[in-house]
Amino acid sequence: MSRFERRVVIVPDVAYRNRVSTAEWQAVVAGMMPSLAAGRLVEAFDAGFTAIEALLAKKGFAGGHSRGRLPDTLLQGEPGVKDRA
Repeated sequence: MSRFERRVVIVPDVAYRNRVSTAEWQAVVAGMMPSLAAGRLVEAFDAGFTAIEALLAKKGFAGGHSRGRLPDTLLQGEPGVKDRA
């Protein structure tokens, strides 16, 4: 979501390809727009995540977290590489 460009772009994982239509993703974005227009960003994110969760559940993607696919740790940068800021 880009506040200043007033755009929302959803980039779905390839697992959703051919199972979730463009129109369905656009409906998620449309549900976020009233909150965005009013400057309520947190509310917009919440609406979007809630809509995505419901959409994916309807498509059979509901379930617990997949264990072992990605680490449960926060990674910041590469080990041994200094921050360039």
